[in-house]
Amino acid sequence: MHSGLNIISDTHASYCISSESDYYKVWQNQIGCSFVTSDGLIKVIRPGIRNDYSGPDFRQAVVKFSDGKIRCGDVEIHIKNSDWEKHHHTNNPAYKNVILHVIGQGDPKPVWLNKNLCIPTISLKNQQYIPQKLCKNFGNSDILKSFIESESYQRWEYHQSFFKNEMENSIERIFSFVYNKETYFVKDYSHIFLKKFYKHLSDKDIIESMVKIVSEGPWIMGRRRPMNHPKYKISILTYISLKFMKIPKFPENYSWNNLLDDVKLLSNSGFLTPGRSFLKEILGNIIYPLKQTVSSEDCFQDWFSFPIQPYGLIRRKFDLWGVKIPLSNGIQQGILQIDKDYCQISNCEHCPLKHYFY
Repeated sequence: MHSGLNIISDTHASYCISSESDYYKVWQNQIGCSFVTSDGLIKVIRPGIRNDYSGPDFRQAVVKFSDGKIRCGDVEIHIKNSDWEKHHHTNNPAYKNVILHVIGQGDPKPVWLNKNLCIPTISLKNQQYIPQKLCKNFGNSDILKSFIESESYQRWEYHQSFFKNEMENSIERIFSFVYNKETYFVKDYSHIFLKKFYKHLSDKDIIESMVKIVSEGPWIMGRRRPMNHPKYKISILTYISLKFMKIPKFPENYSWNNLLDDVKLLSNSGFLTPGRSFLKEILGNIIYPLKQTVSSEDCFQDWFSFPIQPYGLIRRKFDLWGVKIPLSNGIQQGILQIDKDYCQISNCEHCPLKHYFY
């Protein structure tokens, strides 16, 4: 699943690439690609997340190095090797987590952090291979739909797993939806919530205190819409946690309309609340899995069939695969599981779609 920008040749480099930012698009398409270095091959497992602020160009990249070790960290991209020193990165603490330096032109040479940490460099034109484009134009296939549905059931079991342990684990899972990119706070916030609950504070006091903590957090939102800010989500997630602590079996009789009523109640009490798109995430990731674990009712079909707003990833998959099938929560979850099991780790050789269609 790579665009035509996933490789640079000597001839293209001189006139197709004119600025450093052009290399960002190239790097984003290097998932699964390997690069030749003097020490052996370096493989890109995940290119990382584009950083729209100061500091390294990509964060949370995953790279397998020539010694076989896999590391997660930042990636800095330049046109040529000397730009590392030219841009004064050597002694800049913002670059302390850089694990890989990427250049588009010239010979790759290691760079240094604080004169004592050597960072390997790869050149984009030294790509060893290009993964096959296996996932294109499947059409409206029953085989593809069946594969998605089977993966969705795996996802359904995965969501339930968080609620089959101790109460504290369930509360952590609920609070993890405040903001899924910043996971370091989840345990702390869950403990704060439980501490306040066991002090027998009122529901309003607990919600207000959690809202205050989250609103003051150092959130890095990037290009996300304001309605995605954690301060819009925390009140309803805290309220659901309170319900669960008081009546663990409350999900048995809890529905979409109940969720809307609770949001309206919170809004009327002066709390910020999220839009319907996030509420459907709560329904699919929290309420239905909880309902399944606390009752004997089989909730899979209800979980699978309710309509959902598609993620950007899902729209891109549909465009790539050339499919037009009705989107539901289960279809979306199945595609997310396919992406996790195969696409993110370049596991194309083991993907059943290869054997079905090729």
